[in-house]
Amino acid sequence: MAWHSRHDAGVPMARNRQPLMAAHPGKAALIEAWDARWDEMFDGPVETMDTLVAELAAAGYPQYGLSNLPAEKWGALLRMYPFLDALADTVVSGQEGVIKPDPHIYEITKQRVPFAAGDVLFVDDRAENIDAARQAGFLGHVFTGEAELRRALADHGVPVRTEA
Repeated sequence: MAWHSRHDAGVPMARNRQPLMAAHPGKAALIEAWDARWDEMFDGPVETMDTLVAELAAAGYPQYGLSNLPAEKWGALLRMYPFLDALADTVVSGQEGVIKPDPHIYEITKQRVPFAAGDVLFVDDRAENIDAARQAGFLGHVFTGEAELRRALADHGVPVRTEA
């Protein structure tokens, strides 16, 4: 994870892989594949999140992204998952040089989102990221699935379909 986290923190993948390949020369092709075949690691959006994003956008709810992601992979992700275009803005860790759960990335996010942090429901699949977001003043929900997220949104006053 330490090696991978450096990608997410803004170190270009080509530069970051050099020390690892030097340490493991027999694995060079596999290490290079992490970059060259990166898109093959994905098999679609989590559950039916594309549907939920579209539903919220159609209802006029602005949505924002905060992702730990290599800077050079954001464009590819947008091409793979066009529903992400519904996001009004996205803070990409690799572009900012800091990753979740570092408090600084939440400060960057607060500057980019035109709402008070206490009015924003931050959703993430890692509890430590939710804890950091809450410390920064955001509301938080640990993502465990679409149905639970729909219930959390409804609990926060967002009128979404909650039936299975």
